[in-house]
Amino acid sequence: MVFAAGWLIDGTNYQYKIVKAIGKGGFGITYLAKRNDGLDVVVKTLNDTMQNHRDFNDLQAKFMKGCKHRHIVKILDAIVRPC
Repeated sequence: MVFAAGWLIDGTNYQYKIVKAIGKGGFGITYLAKRNDGLDVVVKTLNDTMQNHRDFNDLQAKFMKGCKHRHIVKILDAIVRPC
């Protein structure tokens, strides 16, 4: 799902407001967002093609695993689409 500026996303402990898209690749889209406590954060999501793929659950797991790397910023919240 592509998010528009102003879109609100409910996380585990915070709400995130999309500011703008800042990057797009073959696998996902990256957005600048503002957490409801005022902190600027990055929201990364699978793109529409990946979200509608018949192997979505496997792709989602691969995506989350790829976000756990010493050269990638720490994940503060994970909002995972139900299987």
